Amino acid sequence: MKLQVTFRNFDHTEALDGIIRKKSAKLKKFASPNAHITWNCFVDSNDQVCEVNVSGFHGPDISAKAKSESLYKTVDMVIDKLEAQLKKRHRMMNAKVHDKRARNFDSAEAS
Repeated sequence: MKLQVTFRNFDHTEALDGIIRKKSAKLKKFASPNAHITWNCFVDSNDQVCEVNVSGFHGPDISAKAKSESLYKTVDMVIDKLEAQLKKRHRMMNAKVHDKRARNFDSAEAS
């Protein structure tokens, strides 16, 4: 899993980088190993904004955006949004696979 972090309009610190890497590791169980996660963190009129894009697997890219007065709170919010989207995608993909198996089982049983 590749991780790219960009900070605009404020200083990059190792603490922020560590928090983002730690929180992004939570997404590893839902994303494929060749996934590419791009973080864009910036200040917009006294609010901290994080935009995250997850790409590199079959299907559309997944993105989330959060805004609050604290960057740490913003990171938590955007990770929660991404985790919910990836869980939903994971459930949908598993449902398709299991549904196909069930249909094949029913047709074999009818023969």
